[in-house]
Amino acid sequence: MLDARSPLRGRITEPRIVWRQFVGQWESLVVIEPGARDSQLTLRDEEQIAEGAAQRYPLTAFIPAPKHEDDDNSSPNVTFADVLPNEPGKEKLEFESGFSKPTINGQWQKCVGRCFAKRNGQWVHVWETQPIDYLFQALPLAGDFDGDGQPAIAILPFYELLLLDARTGRIKDRCRFTDTRSYGHFGVYDFDGDGRSEFLIQADFSKHVDVLGFRDGKLRVLWQRLIEPDISNPQKILRVGPVPVADVDGDRRAEVLACVFNDSGDQRWHLTVHDALTGRAMADFADEHLAAPLDVDGDGVSELLTVRTEGGGVREFGIVRVRSLKHGRAETLWEHADSAWATWEPPVPPNVKSTATFGRRTVLWQQAGKVACAVLKQRGPSEATILSVARWEDSRFKEAVRITGEDLEPIGFDNAGRLLVRSRHLPGRPSKLSARRAESTLLRTARLGCSPGPVVVAWPDRAAEPTIIAQGCGEELVAFTPPRSSRSEEA
Repeated sequence: MLDARSPLRGRITEPRIVWRQFVGQWESLVVIEPGARDSQLTLRDEEQIAEGAAQRYPLTAFIPAPKHEDDDNSSPNVTFADVLPNEPGKEKLEFESGFSKPTINGQWQKCVGRCFAKRNGQWVHVWETQPIDYLFQALPLAGDFDGDGQPAIAILPFYELLLLDARTGRIKDRCRFTDTRSYGHFGVYDFDGDGRSEFLIQADFSKHVDVLGFRDGKLRVLWQRLIEPDISNPQKILRVGPVPVADVDGDRRAEVLACVFNDSGDQRWHLTVHDALTGRAMADFADEHLAAPLDVDGDGVSELLTVRTEGGGVREFGIVRVRSLKHGRAETLWEHADSAWATWEPPVPPNVKSTATFGRRTVLWQQAGKVACAVLKQRGPSEATILSVARWEDSRFKEAVRITGEDLEPIGFDNAGRLLVRSRHLPGRPSKLSARRAESTLLRTARLGCSPGPVVVAWPDRAAEPTIIAQGCGEELVAFTPPRSSRSEEA
């Protein structure tokens, strides 16, 4: 690929590489295992693979991944469910997207859904729906939603929610509830415990929150909150994670959690808690952004992990809080300054489909007996990051393990409580990683490249030598002076 060119004329008869410069970073993966002793590693800028450690600690133990095709819930237009009693295993329910079909005379084309059964290792077509208008992100969910003992498929075309008979593809019920799109979070829950489902939509593109359920045997809108349906001049933000419902007041019924910026024009974030069946606002935490609901003390009632905000941006480090709404009383159980909740992106729950921005992102935590163990981040000395594995004890998160190193990110826990950590470090020098009250084991170090981008050549302040500026990893720019010797092939 040509990155830049010079107006100078030359007579190059045998093109060759005169020099090259690595502008990426090194990435090391390290396993942290809690213990009685401290440990330290030197992460070198060279390729390393610890074969024995890699076999003892496979990445699949830390990073959840579907073992089979029909375990994958990530597609916005495909789901897998056992809906045909005469076919073994799960069936594949796949829906077309209008985005993938060419328009005709400027008009979007209708789309269909199809059911496939697996026979002799191959997907075989079973049924097809009638053409459906304005189907772009179906977000299909499967289940016996109305309690009649028969499986159905719920999808979200423009304007409405459709229920399809999962055995035939015929429309079973429908409810129009909006005039616009519903891209974002789509989840199915039983909010009142009556054996019939409620549907929660938190659409973060055309912004609205909707709960639909069954009344007198028909699908109906239970409540709505219009935030900003018009997409032409967006001024508001709706953020929805993979789990936007939780029992936070202790009544054994889940509430709906909504996190919105500038809803009333006040340029502030508000975390609001709503009765799931009526939409009644139960609490409003101003200037707070929801990181995740989490039952920190194991009593069956979720607390709210939040971050203090100012304006539209959510700072990388700030005041993190554990909020409680038990018995309807809002209080702060614990807070810590200059910190952040460490997050990861596990697969969404099977009752959820989501294309929301950051729709899979949630706090990295693990159950430790009856209580929760979460990971927090802090700034360290110089360019270091501090990760703390903290256990909920005595009404606070108490640090059990501390890891300090360059550009650290936690990746995941395994079932034994070990933590997989990633460190990205610069070339040309070793990087130190230390772990307090834990053993650290290097799995591998490898080069981390970057996407191709434009290259700038400059002579700042009339310098005698040029400076080359290139895109590095992530949001990093790399500036360097090329070597003088034309014999060098690597700098």
